[in-house]
Amino acid sequence: MVGPVRLNFGTTVAAGTILRKDEPRPNRLIFGGAGKGGNIEYRPGRYSGASRIIKNNLFYIANLLALRKWYREVRSLFVGERFPEPLLAGLTLNIQKAIDERTKRLKEFGGKMAASGDPSLFERWPAIEQVLAARNEHRGNDRLRELFQEKTSKAIASVGKDYIAVIKALSGEESEQGTAWLQGMVDETVEAALGALKCSRQDATPTI
Repeated sequence: MVGPVRLNFGTTVAAGTILRKDEPRPNRLIFGGAGKGGNIEYRPGRYSGASRIIKNNLFYIANLLALRKWYREVRSLFVGERFPEPLLAGLTLNIQKAIDERTKRLKEFGGKMAASGDPSLFERWPAIEQVLAARNEHRGNDRLRELFQEKTSKAIASVGKDYIAVIKALSGEESEQGTAWLQGMVDETVEAALGALKCSRQDATPTI
């Protein structure tokens, strides 16, 4: 896999395949042979497909933010003898470290783009960083979140604080509510960040 690459659930990649492209469709089998040989002009520091790299990194960060919110709003309901508070705190901290690391790498990528002649991400980074910081406390759609928390709490009351058993006990409709809540946060974060990338300067020409 030559990242960053986004794959949907159910994707299988055959052995020996070099994966370079996104696959947004679910339940796909991807296969291919060895890469073709070649000899072309190359200038270090020049990036092709920078727009896609930026988008995929933003999606990654947005998903990590949603995962952290899941731990805070849903996984926290399972705190008990088998899942103590310090463990929850440690897991949440690890997610935050992953967010910080990926954000740092995206900022560094902006610097490399600027050094190669494209300063767009570097110049607009403060606005993007502000958007990402603002999403730290965003809780998504209140109605969907509260509905899902309510259904989860009822399942806990029925089967106990067994995380896997509770998730399996949710109906298809209830699971879809949770998915919609999480996906909504991801989509809103990416949209806001891309908006900042396009519009943080009045004279800026959109690059994405």
